[in-house]
Amino acid sequence: MRLAGGGENDPAILTLAEDSTHSMDAIGGYHEGMNLGNGTYEFDGDVLALHGNNRTSALVLLFSCTRTCQVIVAMGEDGPGSLRFVAIDDPHPDRKRSLNI
Repeated sequence: MRLAGGGENDPAILTLAEDSTHSMDAIGGYHEGMNLGNGTYEFDGDVLALHGNNRTSALVLLFSCTRTCQVIVAMGEDGPGSLRFVAIDDPHPDRKRSLNI
């Protein structure tokens, strides 16, 4: 994904682990090497809820909230498909724009 707004369009990876934890890590640009949030996640049908867990961050208001998005899966004919995230509710506008990918 690309970090919109204050994220300067830097590339980042959203990892959803099997143990229901998530992590968002910047992999380039100004934010390279920074963890931009982590916590737990859950699915309810095609709606993904990401629960922030960064209670010690100076940016606690950014990363300690819950945000939801619809996940759309497109299967590939001859190879891997793709995922599209459409933000439903997120109190942080830049992150909401980042998840509309």
